[in-house]
Amino acid sequence: MKTYGIEFTKSARTEIKKLPAKAQKGILSAISKLAESPRRGNVRPMTGVSSWRLRVGDYRVIYDIHDKKLVIVIIRVRHRKDAYRS
Repeated sequence: MKTYGIEFTKSARTEIKKLPAKAQKGILSAISKLAESPRRGNVRPMTGVSSWRLRVGDYRVIYDIHDKKLVIVIIRVRHRKDAYRS
């Protein structure tokens, strides 16, 4: 089975650091599970863009999947009310 590498954008790292510790732990756990199957679980493709979203409680993780390189790039981690705004 293929295992994907996980990379974070600089802004995604900053957003994760600003979250409460309990939320950080849950989000990082969910992100680590993406490495095994990035299209399964509580994920959906986003409309109008090539990104995917992962739902973790009240937070959303927006990410891209690069199948040729076997890499997942975490773009954004925000509260659901702000997740889809640029």
